[in-house]
Amino acid sequence: MRLIPVRACLLAVLLPTLWLSLPQTARADNPIDGQVHAIAGELQCPICAGQSVDESSSQLAQQMRALIRKKLEDGESRQQILAYFVDRYGESILREPPRVGFNQVLWWLPAAGIAAGAALLAVFLLRWRRRPPGEATLGLPPTPEDLAAYELQFEQDLDD
Repeated sequence: MRLIPVRACLLAVLLPTLWLSLPQTARADNPIDGQVHAIAGELQCPICAGQSVDESSSQLAQQMRALIRKKLEDGESRQQILAYFVDRYGESILREPPRVGFNQVLWWLPAAGIAAGAALLAVFLLRWRRRPPGEATLGLPPTPEDLAAYELQFEQDLDD
């Protein structure tokens, strides 16, 4: 009796698992099915909050998926189909707003906020390192230079 090689066993176990873990668009038998799922995934369901047309099981989402399929079969491109839905429902139908006009602010604002925060932190740290002796230390223990300056000031106050 021969033992089955370990590689063959791993392959037999992993292949079905990998196949099932692929998104449904990658497993679609018909290329149009994959395109329908991809386009429907870019559209927000008008009825279901937070769900794409691809994820939603509402009747409207089913009708929208059927319309996408029909338009693909008629030879329309992805951009034409998305433009059709934007004309009907407005830009809010898109799950990802286009990066044009005022919407660019939405895309760049987080990066600008992070950059501004990093710049402020850098300025604060540079000023803190270069502070003259005797300046307030924001609750940190005094340095030896600070103590010497305080002692000198204390002796001058006593003499006065």
